[in-house]
This record gives sequence, C-alpha cells and structure tokens, in this order.
Amino acid sequence: MNKPFFSIIVTTFNNDKTIEKTLNSVINQTLNNDLYEIIVIDDKSTDDTFNKLQTFNANNLTIHQLELNSGGPSAPRNLGIQLSHGHIYFLDGDDWLDLNILEKIANKYVIYDTDLIIAKVIKYKDGNTTVHAKFMTIDEHIDKPGSDIPYLYYYMGPSGKFIKRSLIIENNIQFPLNLHFGEDKLFFMTAFVNAHHVTTTPIVANYLNR
Repeated sequence: MNKPFFSIIVTTFNNDKTIEKTLNSVINQTLNNDLYEIIVIDDKSTDDTFNKLQTFNANNLTIHQLELNSGGPSAPRNLGIQLSHGHIYFLDGDDWLDLNILEKIANKYVIYDTDLIIAKVIKYKDGNTTVHAKFMTIDEHIDKPGSDIPYLYYYMGPSGKFIKRSLIIENNIQFPLNLHFGEDKLFFMTAFVNAHHVTTTPIVANYLNR
C-alpha cells in the first residue's frame, strides 16, 4: 500500500453491539481504499468486540489490541497516531462515518494542504438527529487562520476533525495519559493553537451515537 492520504483511527472498548456498524462505515467508503488506511486499537475489551473485529478482512485494515486495558481513550489514540501515515481522523467504536465523507474531502479540499479540516457532525439519539456544535460548520471557510473562523473553539472533541499528521508529530501533541475526562480538549486546544490554516465545511463527516 502506498502512503495513504487518510488514516482512520478507530478506538474500541466493549463495543460489541456497535463495532460492526462502525467498521463497515469505514471499510465501505466510496473513496478507493488505496487512499486511506484503517487502524483499529482495541483497549483490551472484555466482551465480544475483539472477536468480531477478527471477522473483518480488508487490505487497508490493521487491528491491534493493548495488552492491558488503559482505562481511557488516550493510550489507544496515541498508539494509533504512532502507526498512522496520513491525515488523522479519530472514530470511536460506537459512532460511524458518512459513507461518502472521505471521497468528498479528498476531491474538494486536498489541494489546500490545510492543517485542520473540520466537517459537520450529526448526533443520533433515540431515533432523532441534531447537528452537533452546528455553529462551527454552518459556513465554509477554506484554508483560513484559526482567528478568522467564528466558533472555532466551540467544540473540542475529536468528531468531524481531519488533522494533518505532521502538525501532531512536529509539535509533539499527545493525549495526556493522566486524564480520563477532558483529555481530548487539551489535545485539540494544542492542535488548534499550532495550526496555521484551518478549513471548515458543512459536509457531514460522522454520526455520534448518543
């Protein structure tokens, strides 16, 4: 496999009820699978999650399991970063991607080589859907300084965000291992501060299962 443009990092812990839908949403993307890789990190699940992961087979998929449960999302995500090669997208094992999102992002925004691309996120709860943190992606902003984008710091979670890998590596940005709540806010605050150019788009990236 040539160097992929996207690295989808899927982190799981006891997601045996949802992991198949999650992983199918990544494997079945309309983008050619030579252009993205799927890195699954299982945080030593105690249910049937890891067994279900073993039933998947795709040439752009790798599956890893931690030897011991880490107690939070930081260690699995940090390992995914180490193993990645392309623009990073974090996906939890109970959420799912829009099937066209990678192709749409590649076709429209790849030429700008922007540090961060933030797409729309839909929250799904009890059969109802709402736009999550809608003011971040209500308008399109292409390759702008973060200070020019309204509501940029409104939502600091991982959903909807494509991150240039070099931004993370060159600035040594990691999820803190000593936190089990709010670790994503520290990670993305640091990423936003170090990003020179940011793109926002009203295109739907993924669905949060709440």
